[in-house]
Amino acid sequence: MPLNLTDGPENIRFTPTSSSITVIENESRSVTCSSDCNPPPCNISWYKGSTKMSSTKLLSLNNIKRQQAYNYTCRVTHTQISSSVLSKQLTVIVHYPPSISSLISDATNNMIDDDSGITFTCAVDSFPSSNISWSRSQQGRQLFFGRQYAIPKVSCQHTDNYTCTARNDISKPVSRTIPLYVRCRPVLDPNKDTKTSISVSRGETGVLSIHVLAYPLPVFTWYYQQQDGSERLIIDFRSQQIDDGLSSTLTIQDVTFDDGRKYIVYVNNSLGSRSIVFNMAVLSNDDDNNNNLLGIGIAIGLGIILFIIAIIIVLLWVVFKKTGRRICIQKVTGNDPTLFDDANNQQTRSDNITLSETPPIYERVGTDAVNTTYPSNPGYINTETASSPYEVLDKQTVDQQPNSYQQLDTPSRSTYEVLDKQTIDQQPNTYQQLSPYQNVTRD
Repeated sequence: MPLNLTDGPENIRFTPTSSSITVIENESRSVTCSSDCNPPPCNISWYKGSTKMSSTKLLSLNNIKRQQAYNYTCRVTHTQISSSVLSKQLTVIVHYPPSISSLISDATNNMIDDDSGITFTCAVDSFPSSNISWSRSQQGRQLFFGRQYAIPKVSCQHTDNYTCTARNDISKPVSRTIPLYVRCRPVLDPNKDTKTSISVSRGETGVLSIHVLAYPLPVFTWYYQQQDGSERLIIDFRSQQIDDGLSSTLTIQDVTFDDGRKYIVYVNNSLGSRSIVFNMAVLSNDDDNNNNLLGIGIAIGLGIILFIIAIIIVLLWVVFKKTGRRICIQKVTGNDPTLFDDANNQQTRSDNITLSETPPIYERVGTDAVNTTYPSNPGYINTETASSPYEVLDKQTVDQQPNSYQQLDTPSRSTYEVLDKQTIDQQPNTYQQLSPYQNVTRD
């Protein structure tokens, strides 16, 4: 009779062979447990803790959730020897993205007084663990890293929305926001531009805006300043006031010159108030156009004047050219001066008289005498040319001043007295007394 040997179970193994599996939430996995028994087969069961999951060698996990992350046990027994038991554990690791379970502060209703301290706490559930960062809506940069963010001393500018952001490698980051209200009187918002002086063209729309920080939310009231300095509430139908929490805008349609003045806005809440003064300047488009037209008129007038002057110069040049009365006198050193006549373009010798340096010359016309004191340099008398720059004695002047002497002043050392030859010929009784040192040459 043959001998039957009974043994086992032994050599428990998993397929896949690892004793742990890692999955991302909502994935599905299957694991097979096997063992050696003699005679086969073995009895195999899967347990989760004390709960039996399966009576077969196959463990199937579908749509695995984070709650299914656990140590599962494969238990093997012999079919004939129930006391012989062998087991092995399988660890299931579930990765899942972060979720923010809570975001709180230690301030009641997230309201805090100025100069107080506050701490925010952000609770995040994720595996693997997430990196947590803090930011605020008025600033793009990161403020802090960690599950808690503390502000030791707050001010009115800390009134804002604060955001906790959590991220790991499983999915996209998640965020959650909590507001902070700092009780304070109104102050200008430093992160927004409030222009207190504007310029508006007449007929256009003027816009005045103010942005503040305050809690409780403020009330805005707009006034304009009259010429006597008093303030009056704005009720003009052309004006419209729009308030939006922490900002207010005053719009004035179809601006006139009377709208160019000061405007005052009062901002009030239960903790205090403040006022801001605005200046509006109204520009005139008509004045600008008039100034442009005036400039154009001046330019045209100057052009016409220059054109007329040019015509006059040309006409004078033509007249002198035709009459030939353009004369040029050239002074030559020595005792032989020469007179050039540009009209005739010829050179003629003029009668010259060498004057003495010491004695005066008396010219007598009738009974009258003219005393002329000459400069130390020699002078000349031109008796042929009528149009000269020198003084000429005529008969009418002599007749009007009888029995008198006329002294001729020489304006410079290059000026000479000219006696008109025609005048002498017309006055036979007129004689000229000259110094004995002068030599007179006549044609």
